[in-house]
Amino acid sequence: LTIKPISNYTEVITACESYTWHDSTYTMSTNTSTWTTQNTFGCDSVVTLDLTIYHGTNGDTAATACNALSWYGQVYATAGQYQHTLQTVNGCDSVVTLDLSIHGDDTTLITCGAPMNLRTIFIQDTGATLIWDELANAVSYKIVVKQNIANDWQDVYFRETNTGKWEVTNLIPNTKYDWSVMARLSDGGWTDLASSIRFTTLANPCINPEGLFVSGRAHDQAKINWTLEPNTIKYRIAYRANGTSEWTTVFADGASDKKWITGLEAFKKYEWKIKSVCEYGNTSGNKWSPIMTFRTLSAPSARIIGGGGSPKSILDPEYVLWEMYPNPTQDGKFTLEIIEGGSIGDLNVLDVSGKVIFTTTIIDNYSRVDLSKFGQGVYFVNFQSEYKKLVITE
Repeated sequence: LTIKPISNYTEVITACESYTWHDSTYTMSTNTSTWTTQNTFGCDSVVTLDLTIYHGTNGDTAATACNALSWYGQVYATAGQYQHTLQTVNGCDSVVTLDLSIHGDDTTLITCGAPMNLRTIFIQDTGATLIWDELANAVSYKIVVKQNIANDWQDVYFRETNTGKWEVTNLIPNTKYDWSVMARLSDGGWTDLASSIRFTTLANPCINPEGLFVSGRAHDQAKINWTLEPNTIKYRIAYRANGTSEWTTVFADGASDKKWITGLEAFKKYEWKIKSVCEYGNTSGNKWSPIMTFRTLSAPSARIIGGGGSPKSILDPEYVLWEMYPNPTQDGKFTLEIIEGGSIGDLNVLDVSGKVIFTTTIIDNYSRVDLSKFGQGVYFVNFQSEYKKLVITE
């Protein structure tokens, strides 16, 4: 008797909008569809389809221009409807439609001096930030907002300075809104309303991650960590060398709570910040987190202690044996990290008068120290013959 094996297996498929599998077309995700075939031994084999369908997000906007309008890098001088294809974070096409009206030089219909380049950022479930290009001769702005289903503007705000930003609150989650802005000029006159733009509030809150810290460092890289937050598609991380103005941006998947930043310079201080991106695009989500800092380690050639070459002193400013973070700390708790070349030992905490108020023994490379019983203020942590200042805040 010869028993021949069956070959049951699962096909995992990801597709945009729809997917055809064995003459059946699916427009929704499924993991229950099966198909029976025969394997090379002539035995029935059951194939199960594990299908994920992603859908694009189509949208439309109406715009009015004097002579021409620049839209997604193209200039349009003729009235009509135009389309532009974008990709969502899942790689599916989203089609945006522009309904454009051109009024030529008829300034009784539209004032060409209206603010331009309107855009919406930091979109949340109940709020968003509205920004536009400031006019050189503007003294204030009038901002109008409405639900897109309303005929008239529902909310009117005044920005009494020449600042092209307004934060709108108390919005309804998962709702489309239109907004526009007009400027009051230094001669007392007003421009007309700018071409309105539309955005959709998030269905759920988008919360920035907390618990930010650096858990690993080398001379050319560092690992940053955070706590996971719900409703997050991805995390946007920006970093720069201390004292520079330009940020470098990288991304981490929404299911990840850490990211290695590579390509750094040895023994240099860096700043970094993070924000959550939820539901769609980089315009959604919260504002940036507070700026955090870390310092990369010395170059590998300078990391030798004893053995070949002269030993490095622990007092050498280019050699760091341990770090503590966060500093300042709000609850009096911090992590002490022993870096390569460092060793375990006793830790003492002194107050500003030099009195030792706390002593413990560090036995791990990562040790949690609790000073929560002490009040806010400045303290000095002594470990491995080195003193570092610690600040406890409220």
